[in-house]
Amino acid sequence: MLSTKLNGPWIIGGSGRSGKTTLVNLIEESNNQTIGFPLELLINVYDEEYTPNFVKNKQYICEEYISRTRYLDVERKERKSLLDLIKSEKNKKKFQNVPKSVSNSIQLIDWIITTYANVMNCENWAAFDLHPEFKYEKYNQFINNLNMVIMIRDPREVIAEIMFWRGKPVNKNLRKRKFYHSFISWLLSIKTSIRLIKKYPDRVKVIFFNKLVNKDIKECEILHSIFNISNEQIKKTYKNIYYNYDLREGHLLPSGARKQLLSRDELLIIEKISTPILKEIKYNFSKSNMPKKIKLHHFLAEKIILFLICFNNHALSRSINDMIFFPKRFINRKYANIKKIIRANYLFR
Repeated sequence: MLSTKLNGPWIIGGSGRSGKTTLVNLIEESNNQTIGFPLELLINVYDEEYTPNFVKNKQYICEEYISRTRYLDVERKERKSLLDLIKSEKNKKKFQNVPKSVSNSIQLIDWIITTYANVMNCENWAAFDLHPEFKYEKYNQFINNLNMVIMIRDPREVIAEIMFWRGKPVNKNLRKRKFYHSFISWLLSIKTSIRLIKKYPDRVKVIFFNKLVNKDIKECEILHSIFNISNEQIKKTYKNIYYNYDLREGHLLPSGARKQLLSRDELLIIEKISTPILKEIKYNFSKSNMPKKIKLHHFLAEKIILFLICFNNHALSRSINDMIFFPKRFINRKYANIKKIIRANYLFR
C-alpha cells in the first residue's frame, strides 16, 4: 500500500451535486492508507450545536454521533451508522473512552473518524461534508495537518441536478428561487476555493469534476498523486455521469436520453457570471451559442448576485442567501437550534 503524499486527514468539500460522495467512495475502494468514510461527516452540524459542559458530556455526544444513521448512497435509499460499518464488537468498544485532550466537537469528530480509520487498518481518513470550505480555517485550528480537496463541477450540471433531483422537476413556483439559491451557493464555494488555494497551496487542492469525466490526463494524475487512485479506476468511475452537459444536446438524463433542462435565461446568467470567476482558477468554461444581448432582468440579477458574493465572509453570505430565498426554512432552522440549546441545558447538566 502506498501513502498519500500529504500526511493527515482529508475533508472533501464543494457545492451540492459536485461529486463529493463519488470521490469518497472511490477512495474507499482504492488500495491505500487513506480510508474513505462513506457517510456525511456532519462536522458543521455538531460544531454549530451548543452543548453546555462539553468536556463532561463528550462521551454521550460521541455515542450519539457513532449511532446516528445517515444516507449511505447518492440516491438516498439506504441509511447506516458508523457502528454499522464496524463488524467486530471488540473494535466498537474502542469508541468508549474519549481522550481528555478532546475539548470541542471538531476535535471529537476528528478522534472518532481517526479511530474508525485505525480500526480499518488505515492511517488517514477522507470524508465529505456540505460546504466545509467555508469553515476550513476554523477546522484547521483543531485538526492536525488537515487537508482539503474541493470538487468543482460545471454549474450548469450542478444546478440542473439540484432542480431535477431524481429526474423530477422542482415545483414551478419554486423554480426561480431554487435556481438563484443554488447558483449563488455554487459561486460562494468557488470564491472561497480561490481564496483558500492561494492562502494554503500545500494543504488545499481543487479537483475539476468535468476534467475527470473528460479523462484529462493532468487532472487524473493530480488525483492519483493525492490518493494513489489508478487511471483505470478513475476512468471506470467517471463515465456515463447523469446530468453531464453537452452544448448541443443538453443534459444526460438517467433514462439515457439528453434534454436541455435549463432555460436560455438561466444559461445566460450562469455563463455570464461564471466565466470570469472560473478564469481565476484557469478553467476554460465553454459557453452556449446564444445572443449576448442583456435584458434588464439579466442585468439586475447579475448585480444582485455579484453583490451577495463580494463579501469576504462567505459563510455569512451563505446564510443571507438562505434567508432571502427560503426565509421560512431559514427561520425554522434557527428556531430548531434554539430549542436544541434549551433542551441541551436541561439534558447536559
